[in-house]
Amino acid sequence: MDGAATMSEIRHTYRTPVHILLPKLLQSRDDWKAKSHQRRAKLKAAHIKIRDLAASRARWRQRAEQLAEESRRLQERAAQADSERERMRAALAQLEEAKKN
Repeated sequence: MDGAATMSEIRHTYRTPVHILLPKLLQSRDDWKAKSHQRRAKLKAAHIKIRDLAASRARWRQRAEQLAEESRRLQERAAQADSERERMRAALAQLEEAKKN
């Protein structure tokens, strides 16, 4: 039934009386619409959740990259400080050796 059938065609096509058939068809249509509406709402909620999670993930990725960069810089500074400390120890050892002589 595509909606263009006349009442006489419906009466000849179906054996069930129209007064019984019509409420069942209307109920079926209403159930289909409710199911469709529910699915649309669920899909919209999923799209919103995906959008929010993608934004959150991007923020966390950016934060992790910043922290990794900061960690790299601090490690470089620590390595420089270690080399400076070793250089100073060597200079101090030379001074102490010179004092002894």
